[in-house]
Amino acid sequence: MHVPQDLDIDLRKEVGSITNYIPRKLVHTWKSPTSRAITALRFFPRSGHVMLSGSADNAIRLWDVYHDRELLRSFDGHSKAITDISFNTDGTQFVSGSFDRWIKLWNTETGQCQGRFTTGKTPHCLVFNPSPENSHEFLVGLSDNRILQYDSRSGDEPVQEYNHHLAAINTITFVEGGQRFLTTSDDRSLRAWEYHIPVPIK
Repeated sequence: MHVPQDLDIDLRKEVGSITNYIPRKLVHTWKSPTSRAITALRFFPRSGHVMLSGSADNAIRLWDVYHDRELLRSFDGHSKAITDISFNTDGTQFVSGSFDRWIKLWNTETGQCQGRFTTGKTPHCLVFNPSPENSHEFLVGLSDNRILQYDSRSGDEPVQEYNHHLAAINTITFVEGGQRFLTTSDDRSLRAWEYHIPVPIK
């Protein structure tokens, strides 16, 4: 999981300090061991030297981005297609959701499943809070109208519920450093929330 030091760029630089250009050619194609659809993709936080993919064959895979670009590890434990994946702020852990209605917390380096959560509904989207003080907490948007907040350090019960939407949750996006977040839903609304307060502000 260590950021590589033998590249022609410094991946430890501050975000935004490197000039980026529009891609002009295909650099590489990563080939999945199966022909099933890729349903989620996330780069390692800040450095992006590895990436996670979730697929319809129930597996989550960790890929090398800069060296041999090979498959590093598979995380097996879901019984249906992956819906979403999300790293925590330092990349040491990630959460995964699946159509098997389970949410799982994984250790990125060891591949160990460190927690299991279920609500009886399908988790559509998951995201860790980006703020340092709440980096152990994550939100889950469900196939019903609820958004649940979990603490990865304590038990399998949600610590907060946000339920003012009227249909399935599609996306959750943190803003203002994790103090607020925005959600979208099949009810055709976009709502803004204060973190920890279960009533939308807009």
